[in-house]
Amino acid sequence: MPDRGMMRISFAGDQVLTGDEAAHALLDFASVLAKHQTSDEVELRTVQATGDPGISRFLLGPTSQIVISSHASTIAEPDNADIVVSIRRRIDQLTQGGPEHDPPGLEV
Repeated sequence: MPDRGMMRISFAGDQVLTGDEAAHALLDFASVLAKHQTSDEVELRTVQATGDPGISRFLLGPTSQIVISSHASTIAEPDNADIVVSIRRRIDQLTQGGPEHDPPGLEV
């Protein structure tokens, strides 16, 4: 099986893998939250260090320190399409002065 590109997210001393779009959406959301001096929670479907699928919950705020890096893997990328759409909508609401963003956390 060919290698697939995934992204490694390093956050609060832990590392997990997820798809490119989800990792970039998480990083973008953290940046927007920091600029607005607020915080929020996000849950992503991830692959744990053991290779098992899991759910990772991120508390993002003004001082969040997240690193994403590419990672070659033969493991299937977790499907976060619905969560990416929700994160992007929340970013738009914060940056365009729209109505209050969704309640904290994304249900999976």
